Amino acid sequence: NLLNGTLPSELGQLTSLQVLRLDGPEKDDVPGDGPDGNEGNSFSSTIPTEFGRMVGAVELRLTENELTGEIPSELGMLTNLADLRLGVNKLTGSIPSELALLTEL
Repeated sequence: NLLNGTLPSELGQLTSLQVLRLDGPEKDDVPGDGPDGNEGNSFSSTIPTEFGRMVGAVELRLTENELTGEIPSELGMLTNLADLRLGVNKLTGSIPSELALLTEL
């Protein structure tokens, strides 16, 4: 995928969604067919608070983008989440205490 722009808050309506992978190109990826030689996404927005409604999610990967702002405390409602990847972004603030509720991580 070569998606960019903002993360659509409407994805939060997908309450039965189990896996959401919107990673950007990893540094060690084999070059792909994208215009810059790497395939991957490049989102540059905040993480929508509505993502906390995706209660069926077990995997949420948003690494290697240009995401800004704070990690929404609403992600603490994703109690089935076993894999959360937010690294290599421009996120600020501290990790919300609500993420301690994610006992499957």
